[in-house]
Amino acid sequence: MPRNTRNESKTRDTRSSRWVTKIEKGSNGGGLNGGINIVADRQTGKAYVEKVFPAAGFRNGLAQREVEIMMQLRGHQSIIYLEDAYLDHRRMRGSVVMEYCTMGSLDKLIDRHRNANKRPIGEHYLWKWFIQIASALQYCHFGPYPRDPKEVAKWNPVFHRGE
Repeated sequence: MPRNTRNESKTRDTRSSRWVTKIEKGSNGGGLNGGINIVADRQTGKAYVEKVFPAAGFRNGLAQREVEIMMQLRGHQSIIYLEDAYLDHRRMRGSVVMEYCTMGSLDKLIDRHRNANKRPIGEHYLWKWFIQIASALQYCHFGPYPRDPKEVAKWNPVFHRGE
């Protein structure tokens, strides 16, 4: 399915009946992690990851901001795709449903390769990953390229400020 490259979706205030929870992975605590679930699309059976926001994310506005950022970044192939979101500010409940990366995290991929092949990863893979990461970072800061002058003013750069 082609990715939506525009921020056209509106956030609902109830969880869609489209999703059925398959596995509750729990919470690692901290940040905006109120729990992680593996969910499936009722029609297709395709697996996705649901991140549940804790109440604190509503009080400080971070849940709303995370959804806005994820909607804006939908157009890049190396950034996790936001499939769905809901935010109920009155009851301080909400979640985002994102694509499920079947190969796991980059560090786990590197570990699997190292354990299976007993040798370092080839340089071509490292360059491929570096270019993907740099491209995603460029997208976060500057938006789509080539840049349409009309869209430049609309782009809201994404920066992370560490504490």
